[in-house]
Parts: sequence; structure tokens; C-alpha cells
Amino acid sequence: MHSFSVLPRGLALALAVSPLPSVVLAEEPWSDPDPPGARERYEAGDFGFQVGAEYRAQMTYINPIALNTINERRLSYIDHRLRLDGGVDYDKKIRIVTSVDILDGVLWGDNGSPLEEPKSVAGTTVNARNPNTARPCVGYKGGATGDPLSPADYGFALCEGDVFKVRRLHGDVVTPVGLIRVGRQPFNLANTIQGTPGDGRFNRFGIAREGNFVDRIAFATKPLEALKEKADRDTSEDQGFFIAGIYDHLVSDDLKLFGDDEMQAGGSAFFKAKEYPLGTDLELQGYFVHRWSSEYSTTVNIVGGRAVSRFGPVYIGLEAAGLVGSTEEVAAAFKTISNDPVVAQEILQFGGRAVFRYDYPLVRAGDEREPGISAYLEFDYASGDGDPLSRSSLSQFTWAPDVNVGLLMFEHILQFQTARAAAAAKETWLSSALLPSRSTRSTPAVASPTPSPSFRSLISGRMGMCSFAWARCSLGHPSR
Repeated sequence: MHSFSVLPRGLALALAVSPLPSVVLAEEPWSDPDPPGARERYEAGDFGFQVGAEYRAQMTYINPIALNTINERRLSYIDHRLRLDGGVDYDKKIRIVTSVDILDGVLWGDNGSPLEEPKSVAGTTVNARNPNTARPCVGYKGGATGDPLSPADYGFALCEGDVFKVRRLHGDVVTPVGLIRVGRQPFNLANTIQGTPGDGRFNRFGIAREGNFVDRIAFATKPLEALKEKADRDTSEDQGFFIAGIYDHLVSDDLKLFGDDEMQAGGSAFFKAKEYPLGTDLELQGYFVHRWSSEYSTTVNIVGGRAVSRFGPVYIGLEAAGLVGSTEEVAAAFKTISNDPVVAQEILQFGGRAVFRYDYPLVRAGDEREPGISAYLEFDYASGDGDPLSRSSLSQFTWAPDVNVGLLMFEHILQFQTARAAAAAKETWLSSALLPSRSTRSTPAVASPTPSPSFRSLISGRMGMCSFAWARCSLGHPSR
């Protein structure tokens, strides 16, 4: 399988006016708001502070994980992560916000050997005491008699993990006309098919990892409020009409050149209403982003939107996104292995999802959970590419890695198969950036019904009755 996305994830920018948008209060049919509310702000004079900490340890066991080979069939490990969030503000008008991950995905124990990276601390298992920072990854396991170009000779290996990763670090200034935010920040504050903030435990299946973040200048405001008297203005973030604009600086590379820089700019408009004549929790959103770079004559337009609303106990959500443009970057990478001419390839990528959810009793974001049951039906689509080489258009749409539909198929099984193919392809000098192998969903259409019982305020369950997925085009091997 081959997975390619020209853009990291598009844009679905929501207004960020909360004191600390470290954990987004999600009110979406495909998400569960967990934690259910915003963090408490602690005051000390004119200053305010918000803090958050989450430690996660989990065991993963899958047998089999490889469905088409007799080797590398099983997977079993324990990993963990500590996430620390913090924010400080002055009079709720000037803020600094940060979020860091420590030992994200690092395995329990002292793993590896004393001869190669990652090196074990003790050198022998019998003397193991202090753990190291190894993490699971896919690597060559074929030995001297194997074939580096064969995906079957790749399996789970050990790589050096990240000890400390800064997910976000940005400053906010609340002005009379809107919010200005500068720095490393979430790619978008909603859980969309093109990106997620990665905060909390919003996924109905599985966990969110680091999310998507970007170095950005953003401005957001409620323009219609300027037409009202000051006493009548609504400055809330969950009601009214909003607009936002962004500039992202994505790549600098050679600092003495400007032609290799990659940037994007765009905007979003959306409307939110807690109550309206036909239902509740309405959100309508549309966005447009333009990405460009001179080095490979890259120009891409991203357009998309979503509509969500409750109708009594039924919650419905529709979302779609499209990428249209051209670039020479992929053809330049393939030239190193095929000697084909570098041409500008057309970009035509589309994805979407539709969700229907029934909740009894109805529990909205911010409310205390009650025992009950939910019924959930989701339809997903991502355009595919049967010919991933430079002789055709780039049509394979890639979902954000942290958007989980199930626990196994996309999150582990297909992720492992894609990673093996990508590792073999890299032996041909094909750029690894063209072969993302995380749990992104591309090419198939998916239907997934799920009943979800909730027993207590801190306990909930998921029972996936079935999940159907099929590829709408043939799957091409990227290294052949």
C-alpha cells in the first residue's frame, strides 16, 4: 500500500478564545468530550494559571498483525507517555500556552543491544535495571539472506524514542477587535479528517497521540459584534458568527534562499448556535487555504467544510475536503530511481465522512455523564491512486493519523503493512516523506456501526459490530 498527501492536513480553524485551549471542549458527533469541560483557572491577582497533567501506560497485544506472511505475526509491548500542559495569562488578555510530551511511545524496560542504536543500558538482560528510551518501529529483519526490497523481510524493530517533545508554545493577545495568536499551535481546534489537536481522549476507539501542530500567525474575530452596542455584544466562543485568518510558515530549509520556503495562507468562516428552530448544537463551517513554494512549482488549493447538528437524541455530522493543484516535487523524487523526466503532476484529492449517532440519555459537552447507550454509524471515503508514480495525477487523500475508526484494522493491521512497504521502498532511495506509514486512512470507503454502552461516569465501552472497507482502485506497490 502507498500513502501520500501533499499537505500535512489542510485547515479547519476554530476560534480560540478560551483561556487555555489545551483540551478542546469537543461537541461533535464523531467525538466524545473527555475531559467534559475546560480546565479551572487559578487566579493570583491579575494573573491566571491553568495546568494539566496526564500519564498513560498501555499494553498492546495483537496476534496476528501480519495477515499475508508467516513471519512477524505477533506484536506485544508496553509503552507510556507523560503530557504536561500549562498556561499563564494577565487579566485574560495576554497569554502564554505550552504543551509537552515526555517519553511519548517509549517502551517499558531496557531494550536493545550494546552494539547498535538504541543501546541497552545494562548490555545484558540478566543485569537489566535502568530502562532506556527505545520505541517500537519497523525495520529490516531479513538478515544476510533476506531481500531489502521485499516488505516481507521487514518487521517490528527498535528505534530511539523522543524524550521530550514540545507540541505547542504560543502567545495570545486579546484585542478589542479579536484574538491574535503567534507560535507553534494546533493545526486546527476541531477533530477533522485533515487534522486533530490530539488533546484529551476524544477518540471513540483507541487513543490520540501527538496530534497536528504548525508554526502560525492567526487572527480570529466575531465581525458582527462590532455592529452592536457594547452591552449587547456576545463574546462567547460557542455562539454566533466567526471568521479567522492564518499564515503558516512550513519550510525554510536553506536559510540563504527564499525559493525553497513553503508557506500557506487561508481563512475560515463558521456559525454556531446552541439552539435554533430545527434542533440544537448547530455548526456550519467552510474554509479555504492556498499553499505555495517556488522550488518545485508547488501550488495547492484546499477547500472544505462541515455541518453538524442535533435533532433531539440524534446527532448528525457531515464533513468533506478537497485538494486541487500541481507540484513537481514527487516527480523529482521518483527521478532518482526511474530517470523519468520531472513533470508537474496534477493534484486531485478528496475525502469525507458522514456520521449518524443516537444517544440515550442525551448528554451534551460539559454535562456529567450518565449510564446509557449510544448507537453510532459512520461512512468514510478517501480518494485513491492506483498508479502512485510520476506518470499520473496525485489523487490519494490521506486522513489525519489520530482520527480512529476502530482499534485494529487501520490503527495497527494496515499501518503495519504500509510501514513494511514504505521501508522497502526507501531502499530504492525513494523519499520517505512520500510514504507516511502511520495509521492514516487512504483509498478505501468504510462503513462502521457501533453500539456504545456507558455504565458509570468514569466507565464506557465500545462494541464494534462490524466494519466494512473496500478499495475503489487497485493498490500499487511504490517500489516496483
